[in-house]
Amino acid sequence: MSTTSDIHELSTADGRLTLRFDWSNDRFAHRVTMRRSGKHVEAPEPESEFLHLTSIEGGSTDDFPPSPAIQQLSSEVIEGRQMILGVGGSGTSHFSVSIQVVEQDRTSRTGLQSDGLHFDWAVRLSKSGVDQVREMAQRGLAPLGSGYLGSRAVSIGAHAPSTLVDVPDLADGARRVVAPIDLGARTVQWSYFIGAL
Repeated sequence: MSTTSDIHELSTADGRLTLRFDWSNDRFAHRVTMRRSGKHVEAPEPESEFLHLTSIEGGSTDDFPPSPAIQQLSSEVIEGRQMILGVGGSGTSHFSVSIQVVEQDRTSRTGLQSDGLHFDWAVRLSKSGVDQVREMAQRGLAPLGSGYLGSRAVSIGAHAPSTLVDVPDLADGARRVVAPIDLGARTVQWSYFIGAL
């Protein structure tokens, strides 16, 4: 497992999308960077050539932070595929994630026409957490999921059992949340794909 100074990155084969985890306060935050052009460029590009999605993080006592709290990461090769695996916790919730690059020919269920990043998340809730999540969902809130701030040009495709909630544009950018649909168990899962439009 990693220390707070370790760098964990995944990039698509064409280099257009890059996922990077950086330590922030008590957890790893992540950022997806997409080059506007699809061509591979060796020279440094100006910042205006990039679009970003940045995870929205919470505090150490939040049972249901805006994005899962991950404190340990590991970069692995599993069945020939580069992956990032992570675990962590916040409040009484325990989170895990696996992320891998998905090639264009395997993205047909997303409807996207590019390589991308596939995220699989899970949270283990306390017994009282299950009741809290159900109550919040009944009030129309999305207590669990992955929250992002950034450009809508970076596409997010939710996979079952998940849904994408787009919050109207804010002054600081578009806020987007991928939320699980089934909130009835102690272990809740959600899954999504991030790629270029």
